[in-house]
Amino acid sequence: MGILISLFIRMMLLPLFIGLWLLRVLLHTGVHFAFSLKKGSRLSRRRRKTGDGSTAKVLLAVIVGLGLFGYNVWLGLFYSFLLAGYLILKSRPPRTPEARELLGMLEQVPNMNGEAFEDYVALIFRTLGYPRVLGLGGSGDQGVDIIIEDNTGHRVAIQCKNYKRAVGNKPVQEVYAGMRHHECDEGWVVAPQGFTAGAYEIASSTGVKLFDRRSILAWIRMIDERERKEQQEKEGEQRTASAGHPFETGKS
Repeated sequence: MGILISLFIRMMLLPLFIGLWLLRVLLHTGVHFAFSLKKGSRLSRRRRKTGDGSTAKVLLAVIVGLGLFGYNVWLGLFYSFLLAGYLILKSRPPRTPEARELLGMLEQVPNMNGEAFEDYVALIFRTLGYPRVLGLGGSGDQGVDIIIEDNTGHRVAIQCKNYKRAVGNKPVQEVYAGMRHHECDEGWVVAPQGFTAGAYEIASSTGVKLFDRRSILAWIRMIDERERKEQQEKEGEQRTASAGHPFETGKS
């Protein structure tokens, strides 16, 4: 009897969540469409494209939770909201200044030429804390645009491709050869629009790593976390210093 009640409640909840989600999407799209007609704003169109997708994440979490714990609807809902909270926190936009600036620049990547995109990628790795970031480019780069090196001497050869479409296998072959020429330990290709099946196939056999727009977003989140951690440590040191000298603020 309990299983039947659980299944009945689950069948009632899923249409409710799906209906609420569809209603929110329709209202959200309608408001932005009306605003764009009134103002002719490009910003409204960009927001419509780049919403945080929180409602979709909650819906996905509920479906997964109830699917895994269908025998106990309340346990399923409990884990659903835990999963939803994790997904929303994981995808929240960066809040620190450098990360927010890099995220804003990412929106401009489609308008960047090859050299500007290479500079942007180099800036990301400098901000990530790599002590040596060397920009090559030009006719003699041998298929390598950037070389990064960490504190252990590990060197990575990077080729940047800001194409309007998915990148094929040729850049993978070029960076693999360039990696050996420049005596690097790894070869990477960074392409916001992603890669073809052929590129993934040759990357698998050569060991070259492929990074798309989602990878760039992940790097920006790493920068955000790093900045927030440094800010928290700095605030902690300031509080410790203030606690150690309680009467200093009263000095003239």
